[in-house]
Amino acid sequence: MATRRLGVGETLGALNAALGPGGPVWIKETRTRHLRSRDFLAPHRALQARFDDGQRSAVFERVLSAVAAYATPASPASLGQRVLLHCPALRSSPCALRLSQLRTVLVADHLARALRAHGVCVRLVPAVRDPHMLTFLQQLRVDWPAASERASSHTLRSHALEELTSANDGRTLSPGILGRLCLKELVEEQGRTAGYDPNLDNCLVTEDLLSVLAELQEALWHWPEDSHPGLAGASDTGTGGCLVVHVVSCEEEFQQQKLDLLWQKLVDKAPLRQKHLICGPVKVAGAPGTLMT
Repeated sequence: MATRRLGVGETLGALNAALGPGGPVWIKETRTRHLRSRDFLAPHRALQARFDDGQRSAVFERVLSAVAAYATPASPASLGQRVLLHCPALRSSPCALRLSQLRTVLVADHLARALRAHGVCVRLVPAVRDPHMLTFLQQLRVDWPAASERASSHTLRSHALEELTSANDGRTLSPGILGRLCLKELVEEQGRTAGYDPNLDNCLVTEDLLSVLAELQEALWHWPEDSHPGLAGASDTGTGGCLVVHVVSCEEEFQQQKLDLLWQKLVDKAPLRQKHLICGPVKVAGAPGTLMT
Protein backbone atom coordinates (compact mmCIF):
# COMPACT_ATOMS: atom_id res chain seq x y z
CA MET A 1 0.00 0.00 0.00
CA ALA A 2 1.43 3.43 -0.95
CA THR A 3 2.47 5.73 1.87
CA ARG A 4 1.76 9.43 1.63
CA ARG A 5 4.51 12.02 1.97
CA LEU A 6 5.32 13.01 5.54
CA GLY A 7 5.37 16.54 6.91
CA VAL A 8 8.09 17.83 9.25
CA GLY A 9 6.30 16.74 12.40
CA GLU A 10 5.47 13.33 10.96
CA THR A 11 9.03 12.86 9.74
CA LEU A 12 10.34 13.51 13.23
CA GLY A 13 7.76 11.07 14.56
CA ALA A 14 8.91 8.40 12.09
CA LEU A 15 12.57 8.97 12.99
CA ASN A 16 11.85 8.70 16.71
CA ALA A 17 9.59 5.69 16.21
CA ALA A 18 12.44 3.90 14.45
CA LEU A 19 14.49 4.23 17.64
CA GLY A 20 12.06 2.09 19.61
CA PRO A 21 10.32 2.85 22.90
CA GLY A 22 11.45 5.84 24.94
CA GLY A 23 11.45 9.61 24.80
CA PRO A 24 12.05 11.54 21.53
CA VAL A 25 15.64 11.94 20.36
CA TRP A 26 15.39 13.60 16.93
CA ILE A 27 14.47 17.30 16.94
CA LYS A 28 14.08 20.01 14.27
CA GLU A 29 16.96 22.48 14.02
CA THR A 30 15.69 26.01 14.67
CA ARG A 31 18.89 27.99 15.21
CA THR A 32 19.68 30.14 12.19
CA ARG A 33 23.44 29.72 12.39
CA HIS A 34 23.13 25.93 12.10
CA LEU A 35 20.48 25.70 9.35
CA ARG A 36 23.16 25.89 6.68
CA SER A 37 24.43 22.42 7.64
CA ARG A 38 21.44 20.49 8.99
CA ASP A 39 17.65 20.29 9.24
CA PHE A 40 17.31 17.66 11.97
CA LEU A 41 19.63 16.64 14.77
CA ALA A 42 19.88 14.03 17.48
CA PRO A 43 21.82 15.40 20.49
CA HIS A 44 24.80 13.27 21.44
CA ARG A 45 23.76 12.94 25.08
CA ALA A 46 20.26 11.84 24.13
CA LEU A 47 21.69 9.12 21.89
CA GLN A 48 24.10 7.99 24.59
CA ALA A 49 21.26 7.71 27.06
CA ARG A 50 19.24 5.56 24.62
CA PHE A 51 22.14 3.53 23.14
CA ASP A 52 24.82 3.23 25.75
CA ASP A 53 26.17 0.13 24.01
CA GLY A 54 27.15 2.17 20.92
CA GLN A 55 24.73 0.45 18.45
CA ARG A 56 23.51 3.76 16.91
CA SER A 57 24.43 2.84 13.35
CA ALA A 58 21.70 0.19 13.23
CA VAL A 59 19.09 2.91 13.79
CA PHE A 60 20.30 4.98 10.85
CA GLU A 61 20.34 1.86 8.67
CA ARG A 62 16.70 1.09 9.49
CA VAL A 63 15.58 4.66 8.76
CA LEU A 64 17.53 5.02 5.52
CA SER A 65 16.26 1.68 4.21
CA ALA A 66 12.68 2.98 4.48
CA VAL A 67 13.18 6.35 2.78
CA ALA A 68 11.41 5.18 -0.40
CA ALA A 69 8.24 4.48 1.58
CA TYR A 70 8.24 7.99 3.04
CA ALA A 71 8.49 9.58 -0.42
CA THR A 72 5.85 7.46 -2.17
CA PRO A 73 2.69 9.42 -3.01
CA ALA A 74 -0.63 8.13 -1.78
CA SER A 75 -2.25 8.43 -5.21
CA PRO A 76 -1.12 9.66 -8.63
CA ALA A 77 -2.08 13.09 -9.92
CA SER A 78 -4.99 13.31 -12.31
CA LEU A 79 -4.19 12.11 -15.81
CA GLY A 80 -3.42 14.88 -18.23
CA GLN A 81 -1.63 17.18 -15.81
CA ARG A 82 1.44 18.48 -17.67
CA VAL A 83 4.59 20.35 -16.71
CA LEU A 84 7.11 21.76 -19.17
CA LEU A 85 10.40 21.84 -17.26
CA HIS A 86 12.96 24.27 -18.68
CA CYS A 87 16.64 24.33 -17.59
CA PRO A 88 18.51 27.00 -19.64
CA ALA A 89 21.92 25.96 -18.26
CA LEU A 90 21.87 22.90 -20.52
CA ARG A 91 22.34 25.08 -23.59
CA SER A 92 25.97 25.65 -22.63
CA SER A 93 28.91 23.23 -22.69
CA PRO A 94 30.00 21.27 -19.57
CA CYS A 95 33.24 23.25 -19.24
CA ALA A 96 31.28 26.52 -19.20
CA LEU A 97 28.88 25.51 -16.42
CA ARG A 98 29.14 27.54 -13.24
CA LEU A 99 28.49 25.87 -9.90
CA SER A 100 25.15 27.69 -9.63
CA GLN A 101 24.13 26.38 -13.07
CA LEU A 102 25.16 22.84 -12.18
CA ARG A 103 22.89 23.12 -9.19
CA THR A 104 19.95 24.01 -11.47
CA VAL A 105 20.60 20.89 -13.57
CA LEU A 106 20.50 18.64 -10.50
CA VAL A 107 17.42 20.40 -9.12
CA ALA A 108 15.60 20.11 -12.47
CA ASP A 109 16.40 16.40 -12.68
CA HIS A 110 15.19 15.84 -9.11
CA LEU A 111 12.02 17.84 -9.74
CA ALA A 112 11.26 15.87 -12.92
CA ARG A 113 11.58 12.57 -11.05
CA ALA A 114 9.43 13.79 -8.17
CA LEU A 115 6.67 15.04 -10.48
CA ARG A 116 6.64 11.83 -12.49
CA ALA A 117 6.39 9.83 -9.27
CA HIS A 118 3.15 11.73 -8.65
CA GLY A 119 1.75 10.86 -12.06
CA VAL A 120 2.49 14.20 -13.72
CA CYS A 121 3.46 14.24 -17.40
CA VAL A 122 6.80 16.05 -17.62
CA ARG A 123 8.59 17.28 -20.74
CA LEU A 124 12.19 18.46 -20.46
CA VAL A 125 13.61 21.41 -22.41
CA PRO A 126 16.06 22.07 -23.98
CA ALA A 127 16.88 18.88 -25.82
CA VAL A 128 20.67 18.57 -25.50
CA ARG A 129 22.69 18.68 -28.73
CA ASP A 130 26.23 18.86 -27.36
CA PRO A 131 27.61 15.27 -27.16
CA HIS A 132 29.99 16.31 -24.39
CA MET A 133 27.06 17.59 -22.35
CA LEU A 134 25.21 14.30 -22.86
CA THR A 135 28.24 12.37 -21.63
CA PHE A 136 28.52 14.69 -18.65
CA LEU A 137 24.83 14.20 -17.77
CA GLN A 138 25.22 10.43 -17.99
CA GLN A 139 28.06 10.62 -15.49
CA LEU A 140 25.76 12.57 -13.17
CA ARG A 141 22.99 10.00 -13.79
CA VAL A 142 20.77 12.77 -15.10
CA ASP A 143 18.24 11.48 -17.63
CA TRP A 144 17.72 14.25 -20.20
CA PRO A 145 16.52 14.07 -23.85
CA ALA A 146 18.85 14.61 -26.81
CA ALA A 147 18.16 16.15 -30.23
CA SER A 148 20.07 16.96 -33.39
CA GLU A 149 17.78 19.57 -35.00
CA ARG A 150 16.66 23.00 -33.89
CA ALA A 151 13.06 24.15 -33.89
CA SER A 152 12.23 26.67 -36.61
CA SER A 153 11.94 30.26 -35.36
CA HIS A 154 10.62 31.63 -38.69
CA THR A 155 7.08 32.35 -37.41
CA LEU A 156 8.30 33.98 -34.21
CA ARG A 157 10.77 36.06 -36.21
CA SER A 158 7.95 37.37 -38.40
CA HIS A 159 5.90 38.32 -35.35
CA ALA A 160 8.90 39.99 -33.77
CA LEU A 161 9.61 42.06 -36.86
CA GLU A 162 5.99 43.26 -36.91
CA GLU A 163 6.29 44.42 -33.30
CA LEU A 164 9.68 46.01 -33.92
CA THR A 165 8.70 47.98 -37.05
CA SER A 166 7.92 51.17 -35.16
CA ALA A 167 10.53 50.67 -32.45
CA ASN A 168 13.73 50.56 -34.50
CA ASP A 169 13.47 54.11 -35.91
CA GLY A 170 15.55 53.12 -38.92
CA ARG A 171 18.72 52.59 -36.87
CA THR A 172 21.35 50.11 -38.03
CA LEU A 173 21.50 47.09 -35.74
CA SER A 174 24.34 44.68 -35.03
CA PRO A 175 24.22 41.23 -36.69
CA GLY A 176 21.88 38.85 -34.86
CA ILE A 177 19.96 41.68 -33.18
CA LEU A 178 16.48 42.44 -34.47
CA GLY A 179 15.65 45.34 -32.18
CA ARG A 180 14.09 46.20 -28.83
CA LEU A 181 10.65 45.59 -27.37
CA CYS A 182 9.11 47.33 -24.37
CA LEU A 183 8.08 44.76 -21.75
CA LYS A 184 7.13 47.13 -18.96
CA GLU A 185 3.88 48.00 -20.70
CA LEU A 186 2.94 44.33 -20.87
CA VAL A 187 3.48 43.84 -17.15
CA GLU A 188 1.48 46.96 -16.28
CA GLU A 189 -1.37 46.09 -18.66
CA GLN A 190 -1.82 42.66 -17.14
CA GLY A 191 -1.37 43.89 -13.59
CA ARG A 192 1.22 41.20 -12.87
CA THR A 193 4.07 43.29 -11.49
CA ALA A 194 4.42 41.08 -8.42
CA GLY A 195 7.43 38.84 -8.72
CA TYR A 196 9.05 40.64 -11.65
CA ASP A 197 12.20 42.68 -11.31
CA PRO A 198 11.27 46.38 -11.04
CA ASN A 199 14.04 47.21 -13.53
CA LEU A 200 12.38 45.23 -16.33
CA ASP A 201 11.80 47.60 -19.21
CA ASN A 202 13.16 46.92 -22.70
CA CYS A 203 14.20 43.56 -24.10
CA LEU A 204 16.90 43.24 -26.75
CA VAL A 205 15.42 40.74 -29.22
CA THR A 206 18.06 38.51 -30.80
CA GLU A 207 18.03 35.52 -33.12
CA ASP A 208 19.28 33.32 -30.26
CA LEU A 209 16.45 34.44 -28.00
CA LEU A 210 13.86 33.63 -30.67
CA SER A 211 15.49 30.23 -31.15
CA VAL A 212 14.99 29.50 -27.44
CA LEU A 213 11.35 30.61 -27.63
CA ALA A 214 10.78 28.47 -30.72
CA GLU A 215 12.00 25.37 -28.91
CA LEU A 216 9.80 26.08 -25.90
CA GLN A 217 6.79 26.69 -28.12
CA GLU A 218 7.42 23.53 -30.12
CA ALA A 219 7.74 21.45 -26.95
CA LEU A 220 4.56 22.97 -25.53
CA TRP A 221 2.42 22.24 -28.59
CA HIS A 222 3.73 18.83 -29.60
CA TRP A 223 3.95 16.32 -26.78
CA PRO A 224 5.22 12.79 -27.56
CA GLU A 225 2.35 10.33 -27.93
CA ASP A 226 3.90 7.98 -25.35
CA SER A 227 4.60 10.73 -22.80
CA HIS A 228 1.45 10.03 -20.78
CA PRO A 229 -1.45 7.55 -21.02
CA GLY A 230 -3.94 10.41 -20.86
CA LEU A 231 -2.33 12.18 -23.83
CA ALA A 232 -1.97 9.28 -26.22
CA GLY A 233 -2.75 10.28 -29.79
CA ALA A 234 -2.95 13.99 -29.00
CA SER A 235 -0.14 15.70 -30.87
CA ASP A 236 -1.37 19.30 -30.56
CA THR A 237 -2.43 19.46 -26.93
CA GLY A 238 -2.08 23.23 -26.68
CA THR A 239 -1.28 25.31 -23.62
CA GLY A 240 -4.38 24.62 -21.57
CA GLY A 241 -3.61 22.95 -18.23
CA CYS A 242 0.15 23.10 -18.79
CA LEU A 243 2.50 24.68 -16.26
CA VAL A 244 5.89 25.94 -17.44
CA VAL A 245 8.64 25.85 -14.79
CA HIS A 246 11.95 27.59 -15.50
CA VAL A 247 14.76 26.29 -13.25
CA VAL A 248 17.48 28.94 -13.33
CA SER A 249 20.41 30.24 -11.32
CA CYS A 250 20.19 33.64 -9.65
CA GLU A 251 22.48 35.03 -12.37
CA GLU A 252 20.00 33.92 -15.06
CA GLU A 253 16.85 35.10 -13.28
CA PHE A 254 16.61 38.56 -14.85
CA GLN A 255 17.09 37.26 -18.41
CA GLN A 256 14.57 34.47 -17.83
CA GLN A 257 11.92 36.98 -16.73
CA LYS A 258 12.48 38.83 -20.00
CA LEU A 259 12.03 35.58 -21.92
CA ASP A 260 8.82 34.85 -20.01
CA LEU A 261 7.30 38.21 -20.99
CA LEU A 262 8.65 38.17 -24.54
CA TRP A 263 6.95 34.82 -25.09
CA GLN A 264 3.62 36.36 -24.11
CA LYS A 265 4.22 39.41 -26.27
CA LEU A 266 4.97 37.47 -29.46
CA VAL A 267 2.62 34.48 -29.10
CA ASP A 268 -1.14 34.91 -28.63
CA LYS A 269 -1.58 31.58 -26.86
CA ALA A 270 1.62 31.63 -24.81
CA PRO A 271 1.26 29.96 -21.40
CA LEU A 272 0.26 32.39 -18.67
CA ARG A 273 1.16 29.84 -16.00
CA GLN A 274 4.93 30.26 -15.85
CA LYS A 275 6.88 29.74 -12.63
CA HIS A 276 10.53 30.54 -11.94
CA LEU A 277 12.48 28.26 -9.60
CA ILE A 278 15.61 30.22 -8.64
CA CYS A 279 18.68 28.43 -7.28
CA GLY A 280 21.18 30.63 -5.47
CA PRO A 281 22.20 32.18 -2.15
CA VAL A 282 19.54 32.66 0.49
CA LYS A 283 20.21 35.52 2.89
CA VAL A 284 19.21 35.02 6.51
CA ALA A 285 18.67 37.96 8.84
CA GLY A 286 21.32 38.07 11.53
CA ALA A 287 23.49 35.37 9.93
CA PRO A 288 27.12 36.16 9.01
CA GLY A 289 26.93 34.42 5.65
CA THR A 290 24.40 32.96 3.26
CA LEU A 291 22.56 29.71 2.81
CA MET A 292 22.49 27.90 -0.52
CA THR A 293 19.36 26.40 -1.99
